[in-house]
Amino acid sequence: MGVLLEGLASLASLSLAALRFWRSSLAVVPAVLASLFLARSARALDQCRIAPQGLHVVDALKLSGLSATADSTLIELLPRPPADRYTEAELEEFERRLNNLGIFDAVVVRCEPRVLAVVVREKWTLVPEVDFASGKTLADVYAMVGVSEYNLLGTANLLSLSAYRERRGFGASVAFIEHGYHRQGWALYSSLSIGTVELAFEDGSGWRTTSASGTLSLRSPPVLHEYFNLTPGVYASQEAVSEAHGAEPPPPTTRVLQSFIGLSWDAYEWHDLVPFGAQASLWISVGGVFGEEPPQPRHTLEGTFLGAVPLGHGAVMMGRLESAIGTRGNVNYAETVGSVDGVRGLRDATYFNWLQVVANLEIRQSVQLGPRWAFQGVAFYDASFFEQMTAEGGRGDALGAFSLGLGARVVPTWISSIALRLDVARLLAPELAWFAQFGLKQYF
Repeated sequence: MGVLLEGLASLASLSLAALRFWRSSLAVVPAVLASLFLARSARALDQCRIAPQGLHVVDALKLSGLSATADSTLIELLPRPPADRYTEAELEEFERRLNNLGIFDAVVVRCEPRVLAVVVREKWTLVPEVDFASGKTLADVYAMVGVSEYNLLGTANLLSLSAYRERRGFGASVAFIEHGYHRQGWALYSSLSIGTVELAFEDGSGWRTTSASGTLSLRSPPVLHEYFNLTPGVYASQEAVSEAHGAEPPPPTTRVLQSFIGLSWDAYEWHDLVPFGAQASLWISVGGVFGEEPPQPRHTLEGTFLGAVPLGHGAVMMGRLESAIGTRGNVNYAETVGSVDGVRGLRDATYFNWLQVVANLEIRQSVQLGPRWAFQGVAFYDASFFEQMTAEGGRGDALGAFSLGLGARVVPTWISSIALRLDVARLLAPELAWFAQFGLKQYF
């Protein structure tokens, strides 16, 4: 507990610097959001008969554009099935949830007399996954091949199988994830993975780990507020150390068991080119590392924020802020930051941290290339503040990392979760370097 309190104090000071970075950029958010909500409220919902209480009377749904998706998948997103009366806010929320399923690239909700008409355009959702992101060196390249069905049996649930190269090792994973936008039921998240990872430290020591892990959690329907959800779950892993050299490695075999709870606020509306809104979450994990005498605590506190503010036709400002604190003692369970996910241009598989804050800001401008194809020009700034863990599990150096650059994307909106990406970055700290990265998804 003392380590976590110490970490919270350090994180607070690091976060102040990151928040200063956001303050000037996000000062315009309230005014922009207010104008967008006013524009959204002008949708053609006034054709529904208005009850004396100002409610929209809907006797039936008229669904158009569905071929692979079950009608029930859409109906479950309404607060109550028709026939019923709905507030305008409830219909706005219904459309937001439709967009956030991620299986449509066009959604229109409009009222006809006593009928709520929903028109959608489905994406291709059985996607051969080929993901790639270049690292600082050839050894740090991230690559993944697999297959994902984003609309399993018409339910908007995800089933994914993949094999990947990451952190100088190889692995495979399988995941089944129910979408989290049900109005009544709980959503299941489950995953299993096996893989190897190489750890190399600046003093020349290092080792390789082989691990198997699994996660099981449930996301609640809205609690207390339309946007608020709880996600309790458990995580378990077993890890073996081999090929050690240099510093004394952790024990040959360890096991981790953690329970966690996530608190999420989700007011984000997904669109391929110009998303809108914000989401934030706080994750608290409590557990231990077993296989050592005595067992070590393994507790973590993580926070995430994702926001999007449309700036004009085809333009959006995107921001991400992530922070994490973990108990020290076993560097195999450290947080990591690098070019693949964090700061473009930063060395990968190098910084193993017990405390870190990562911030990313992108300005994206989209231009339609044709039906369901678009080009995006991107300007970005990445920043991170972190304190490393030594090979022995103690406190290491505290560093900052910063980069800025330009990028380009080609986005086929008819395919789920694909964007052909090229970024060119100038790393400003902790060293000066140029960096180019290719990827098949948005950076965040």
